[in-house]
Amino acid sequence: MAEDPNYPEWNCCEWFAKANTIVQDKRGNIPFDIGLFENYQEDPAEQFRHHQYNPWQNAYGWLPTLGLDPIHYWQPQPLLMRANAMYKENPWITIHSLLDQLTNENTDPIHRICQPLPDFDRINLGEIEAEFYSETYHDLSRPCIYVGGKFTWEQTLIDHPEIRFFTYVGLELEDEDFKTINTIRGKNSLTAKGFRIGDWDQRAAPDPNPPSEANVEPVVEYLKGWLADGAPSILIRCAAGHYRSAATALAAHSMISGNPSISAIRLVLAGYVKIDSNWEIARIADSMLGFKGNLYSAALNVQRAFAERNRLLLKGTTPEELIYKLKDIFDNPWDQEQALAYAT
Repeated sequence: MAEDPNYPEWNCCEWFAKANTIVQDKRGNIPFDIGLFENYQEDPAEQFRHHQYNPWQNAYGWLPTLGLDPIHYWQPQPLLMRANAMYKENPWITIHSLLDQLTNENTDPIHRICQPLPDFDRINLGEIEAEFYSETYHDLSRPCIYVGGKFTWEQTLIDHPEIRFFTYVGLELEDEDFKTINTIRGKNSLTAKGFRIGDWDQRAAPDPNPPSEANVEPVVEYLKGWLADGAPSILIRCAAGHYRSAATALAAHSMISGNPSISAIRLVLAGYVKIDSNWEIARIADSMLGFKGNLYSAALNVQRAFAERNRLLLKGTTPEELIYKLKDIFDNPWDQEQALAYAT
């Protein structure tokens, strides 16, 4: 394959190193799992222009469309050596496995959380954030909880046909919304529902429709239905994609992990422009989901953890140190009075 000067050779190695499972037989061959890449059928150069991510991530997907058998294009031993070198050069590609270790998962890897970004914000991503964002957004090997806003929800549905649940935490969906959804998804079923909830907590000005048991309970019931249906990929949006949707995503992920603190770490790492969590939605949902205050406590400390994450990234850190610091914040949380003093 001719090398495109716009895509350096190390990108291929990076893609290889990021593969979720690499299985060698005794002869050194790596079997090809088309299932992992069956959804990648677009031209990689076109995807790079649209999504700004490593085109080698979907290399397997488009080789069969050219009538080529990917297994014949492997050179296992040299690539394995280069993959090991890539891990040494860029340890951030291990961050997802480090996150999985926090939950001690013995079965399937736990869901990821991703905050999709509108195109005009992607140019502001730092190298580390861009890498983590890109891998999270485009990886289809496990379900994902997408946290979106008015500028990202449509493109996210276009990019991710595997999403089967969509909720708007803010307003009820209108006919125009359903027309847009139908245009995007067609016959690809989507369980879509909106909930009228104002974006108020103790840090905000009064809202005419603040979170309450009456308007949060339907959201919790919706999430229970999502969980009962196998917890497939879900898109949760609000107006900006920072507060109500983030609190709902935190609750949804906590229902899977069973540990709001661990879920909050994933939420904090998912935020690129801004991520927080509506305290009131989390407080009310906490009692309904039986988290005994842990969901609310995690939500109270997301703002502080996000600021600490940015501080560490600016000064220079490692994946291990970053996760350790974030875990320490949620293991030793501030109460509402401390969090409110910090916020103001």
